[in-house]
Amino acid sequence: MLEFFKEQLVEVQEELKDLYKQRRNAGVEARGSYDNRISMLKKELANLEQEIAALRTQKTTNSTNENAMSKSEKQDIETLVRAGQTAEAVDRIVQYSNNRKLSLIVANFRHHHEQYVRGLLTYRDYTVEANKMNDFLLDFLI
Repeated sequence: MLEFFKEQLVEVQEELKDLYKQRRNAGVEARGSYDNRISMLKKELANLEQEIAALRTQKTTNSTNENAMSKSEKQDIETLVRAGQTAEAVDRIVQYSNNRKLSLIVANFRHHHEQYVRGLLTYRDYTVEANKMNDFLLDFLI
């Protein structure tokens, strides 16, 4: 997707160059239409630059987060999960990743954990949710 936006950016820049050349040679009555088209292309150019910057940031963030967790940290989190300390494992893994699916599942688990602590959720129901979270965490660490 990044390559596509880069290609579009180059095309818009070339078209802008051409329009500036044509406007310079145009009569007074035609300059307004050139100015309008140039204005539209500048907005499109700005949007493309924002999209490219966002994709680069996303790509950098994803690779940084994936590399930030060492093998020993993964093993520590896995040990916590296997010991039944799901809440602590969740708190640790969230520090290393901004994965959207992980964020949603963590929010769901924290909601159930809070309900359990308040006495609004039975141990049986809490255990089901904790086991779902444990399964996801173990899959996520692989």
